[in-house]
Amino acid sequence: MNRDIASQKPLFHRPWLRRASWGLFGLLLLWLLGWLALPPLIKTQLQSRLGEQLGRAVTVGRVDFKPWTLELTLSDVAVAHQADASAQLAFQRLYIDVELQSLLRLAPVVDALRLEGLRVNLTHAGDGHYDVDDVLARLAAQPSQPASSPLRYALYNLVIADATLVLTDVPRKSVHRVSQLNLSVPFLSNLDSKREVQVSPKLAFDLNGSRFDSTAAATPFGQTRQADARLVIQHLDLAPYLPYWPAYLPVRLQSGVLDADLTVSFEQRDSPLVTLGGQISANGVRVAQARPVGATGQGGTAELLSFDRLTLTLDDVQPLVQKVGLRRVEWVQPRLLLHRNKSGVLNVQTLARAQTGTKTAAEPEPASPWQVRVQELAVSGGEVQWMDEAAARPARLSLDALAFNAHAISWPFEQPAGFDGAAQIAGASLSFKGEATDAQANVNVQLNRLPLSAAAPYLAGVLTPRLGGVLSTDLALRWVAAQAGQAGQTQLKVASLTVDKLDL
Repeated sequence: MNRDIASQKPLFHRPWLRRASWGLFGLLLLWLLGWLALPPLIKTQLQSRLGEQLGRAVTVGRVDFKPWTLELTLSDVAVAHQADASAQLAFQRLYIDVELQSLLRLAPVVDALRLEGLRVNLTHAGDGHYDVDDVLARLAAQPSQPASSPLRYALYNLVIADATLVLTDVPRKSVHRVSQLNLSVPFLSNLDSKREVQVSPKLAFDLNGSRFDSTAAATPFGQTRQADARLVIQHLDLAPYLPYWPAYLPVRLQSGVLDADLTVSFEQRDSPLVTLGGQISANGVRVAQARPVGATGQGGTAELLSFDRLTLTLDDVQPLVQKVGLRRVEWVQPRLLLHRNKSGVLNVQTLARAQTGTKTAAEPEPASPWQVRVQELAVSGGEVQWMDEAAARPARLSLDALAFNAHAISWPFEQPAGFDGAAQIAGASLSFKGEATDAQANVNVQLNRLPLSAAAPYLAGVLTPRLGGVLSTDLALRWVAAQAGQAGQTQLKVASLTVDKLDL
């Protein structure tokens, strides 16, 4: 018996127990190092790196990190103004509860994110310029990231509590204030992850003393795992806010009234779902192209687009997974000005060039493009003004009474979209019908009694006599885009062509 007792090893000498003990000791040591070393490191990096990115002084009061639960708390963070040390952006507390799944998925999975006491102070210097233009310029100057798949994330229980935004308008000597801003979002996720939901959708704030509170019809997530929030905007006139339109944008909004009746649906599944529904309408909109100051020192605007009403009826819009489904798009009396200068450049081309960071043809397409579906598109009472200074003589044409209808539109295209329409051009009637994708199109066109004088500005360089008469035609157009190893094709079949009262 004594031999049996002596042959038994002490409990600690067993290999599996030693490995477990060393593993536990290593984990405790790692927790201790993370608890002691990471907070000052995070604080230093935030103040230096973020300050370098923004070109502003950044201060962090306190950082608390619990490595055993992956909870991070930042307290008393402030970003200073460019001119002085006063805070332009500050918040009292930011709490982030990161889930261990983040390490396994290589994507952020957050169980809770709460921002308390946010304060933002902006100053409008006039003509769309702000005291944060320097920050925007620094961020825009950074090299663009290569095209890749969208960031994957799962953020749950998002809360912004007691936020305040103050806009000081120096030229008008006025102050606009959004206070007591409280926002609760159950989740924003494009990952297959199911976490505990504790908040219901909510939005409430005071705007210059007027209280706004969204309505929410929420069912406890523990029972149905679904909640809906409704946002209603009635006849919001944008005119008082147009002076604050950013100056760096190539277009300027000159008028508009906004109406919206939207629902935001949160549904907790294996893949959390955030869906937008309802209707958005913009009325009396006028958009002008901002003209840069030229050699004469004169800048200004030139009207580019206007319309009486644009209504979007949402069917199934899932922005987090880049899907947009619209039941109907109705555009009433749009008026568009297309202008080609003496260099042959269209005004809409200059808009793209004016935007910082506009994608060039050499850049690859995103790995996961947006998917857009429109069941029905209806345009009525449209007008297109064409001005061409590149012709032998300045040309001006008008496309009036434009009606256009299309259905089953999708992007990327899965099948051809059918369309038809009619218009008046230079007093002649025009009608067309066909189907098209981004790679090919088939269109039947009927044109009745077009005055040949409309082509005079383009023929002035080769034809001296004045051209008169009217043209009628019935034709079919087929276009196929160029593909790898194959040139593009354009076929025109004229069923009939009639010229009456020809006169030189």
